Amino acid sequence: MLIPLICKQCGGKLEVEQSQVFESGDTILVLADQTFTCPHCGTKYLPGEKVKRGPGKVVISIGGSVSGSNIVIGNGNVVSKAPKKWWQFWKK
Repeated sequence: MLIPLICKQCGGKLEVEQSQVFESGDTILVLADQTFTCPHCGTKYLPGEKVKRGPGKVVISIGGSVSGSNIVIGNGNVVSKAPKKWWQFWKK
């Protein structure tokens, strides 16, 4: 099974086999006998290094009423600011 990770050097998306890393909550470590390289920038990940988990599925949820609704993006980030009206995006 592939695990999505984020390169700490360039921010590129990495996908590594679950057998190459150890997962414990939010912490992901490269296992002692494994190494891998970022295909985007060439950064090498050596045994014992921490790597950030990539984002999960993006979820966008908008409340049912037009005004006073919260917008939930991603893993629970709430945006309470009222959005602009569609016509406010165009300058005259």
